[in-house]
Amino acid sequence: MKIHDPYHLIPDHGAVYHIVMTHPLCPYLLDRIREVKVLPIELDSHQGPSIAYDQIEQEVKLYVAPNTASKNNYDYILYHEFSHVADRLNPAFGYSDEIMFSLSDTGQCNVKELWNVYIDARLHHQGLFKLGDNDKNVHCMINGKLQKLPFSIEGKLMEYTSFLNSRGIRDAQRIVQEIWDDPNLLRSFQDLVAIVKTEGG
Repeated sequence: MKIHDPYHLIPDHGAVYHIVMTHPLCPYLLDRIREVKVLPIELDSHQGPSIAYDQIEQEVKLYVAPNTASKNNYDYILYHEFSHVADRLNPAFGYSDEIMFSLSDTGQCNVKELWNVYIDARLHHQGLFKLGDNDKNVHCMINGKLQKLPFSIEGKLMEYTSFLNSRGIRDAQRIVQEIWDDPNLLRSFQDLVAIVKTEGG
């Protein structure tokens, strides 16, 4: 696996190799990635780290901010992003670009957020989930009031719930809690899409 990092965003390429080799959601992940291209997102961007995977070319594009490598939960960030690739490679998950792009923008956003919850639940079960400094001062609408969320797992679940509620998912709290409480239950991409369609997102 080659790592192409022209902007020197990840100074320790060994960390990337380690995470890909030891990823708990896909034991053969290293065999399915030929190259990782590390690309920048702007510090003032509202976007967080993200990843894209070309299965035919076996190429990953990993988008990170210039300060990502200095974050206290840096390893978790990488585990999370490569979890999206691991799930795409899992036939049981059944990811489909065709289905994703058939959804509205809001629908795609909600499916991605439920997918993030599902990934984080499994990483937490593996002892790899870690809150970051950016989770310390999160404010969300809770019961119609803007509130500062606790710096805890509970606060993170409230953040997921608030995000999904704001985008039309009716029973977001129950859904998020069920995914978090049962990380070993296999949930396919179609399952996540069905939740979004059923719950109004």
